[in-house]
Amino acid sequence: MVDTCFAGVRFVRAAAVAVLLMAGAHATLAAGTQPTKAARPYKAVAVTIPASLNDPTFIAFRRELSDVAERKDKAALGALIVPQGYFWELEPGTPDDPGRPALDRLAAALGLDSTDTASAGGWAILHGYAQDPVATPAPGRKDTVCAPAGPLFNEPALHEAIKSTDTDPPDWAYLLVPDVVLRGKPQPDAAALETLPQVFVRMLPNGDAGPSKMLHIVAPSGKTGYVPSDAVAPLGTDQICYVKTAEGWKIGGYIGSGEAP
Repeated sequence: MVDTCFAGVRFVRAAAVAVLLMAGAHATLAAGTQPTKAARPYKAVAVTIPASLNDPTFIAFRRELSDVAERKDKAALGALIVPQGYFWELEPGTPDDPGRPALDRLAAALGLDSTDTASAGGWAILHGYAQDPVATPAPGRKDTVCAPAGPLFNEPALHEAIKSTDTDPPDWAYLLVPDVVLRGKPQPDAAALETLPQVFVRMLPNGDAGPSKMLHIVAPSGKTGYVPSDAVAPLGTDQICYVKTAEGWKIGGYIGSGEAP
């Protein structure tokens, strides 16, 4: 799993699931953190995504949560949150008021009441979380799982790829699926350069591609091109957590800085 070097790399609101194509995540992935370094080959670092949580009751709960998010029904959302013990793990130094109702804290974390039209919106983010079938146990929390789950990979190998390209961890993301076609231009029907396995890729500024649904990357071969943005996910995403209670699954907490006061 992700070690301490990568654990601090957080992309706020970037849920790492293919169904969560959001403007905020797109911009973060495309931006990079420093002046662009020359493209160069690097050793491929394979990625494995944890298996889906196939508990029928969890599947039914996600379906209900998805419906609530589509309707933007805040009252119904409140009924899906644990009545006691809701937690919010924030970035260090970010203030919070644990005395606030859990629904208010979740709304702040997701930005459900935001009027920022430049973002995908908190309800869209919540809907995206509900589509994600992959959730993994939360360390130290009984009967709790969080999603999206982080990828499994060889950490020293990723360190070496970052070092060999003279880049930083935020410049990297991973492919959610294998056999992703790298294309020469930011159009889905552009000429194919190569087909990529499920690996980490180095991100580049999108430049002339603008807000397209394609992201500019450097493949392990050193070739630069474009891949669909919904096939790419960043490390260090915010997570929503679920608790299995006697009454069924509930939202138990959130990991991420959100919009705390």
